Amino acid sequence: MLVGHSLGGIFLARYLGENVFEKKLKGVFLIAAPYKPQNKNNPLGDFFTPADLSKITGQCKQVFIYHSNDDPIVPFKGNYTKYISALPEAHGVVFKGKKHFNQAVFPELLETIRGLYV
Repeated sequence: MLVGHSLGGIFLARYLGENVFEKKLKGVFLIAAPYKPQNKNNPLGDFFTPADLSKITGQCKQVFIYHSNDDPIVPFKGNYTKYISALPEAHGVVFKGKKHFNQAVFPELLETIRGLYV
């Protein structure tokens, strides 16, 4: 199980999109992850989304894309839809009022993770 939030999410997308993880994963969670293609003007530098993310779904049972529709740091429009388009098998979950998920608890995430182990 791998969970990446914000830059951690784009890091996971890049790593799993370019490499093969040594073990099969039960789930990958990309939470409020920016979707930035590689180009010389990328403000995130080495944090970029590979053009092809198909390797991700081959390495794990399920992929989850979590995003809040009011995220002020990684805007919902564009980022979420690009991940859903690049990973059509992923479970897209849209939240309302969670902003950038900077909260002490995230019960929805824990519930989903627990469900994967049943």
